[in-house]
Amino acid sequence: MKESVSKDVIAVKSPANDVNFPNIESILNYKICYIRFIKMIR
Repeated sequence: MKESVSKDVIAVKSPANDVNFPNIESILNYKICYIRFIKMIR
């Protein structure tokens, strides 16, 4: 579980280009990873 979570966190950290011009896919991935992170804490 921890390995997969760490991979999701790395995937969330996107390059500066994605931050300046966010893609729909990157936003969806960020939301999914964020929800997974909250579920792991609770």
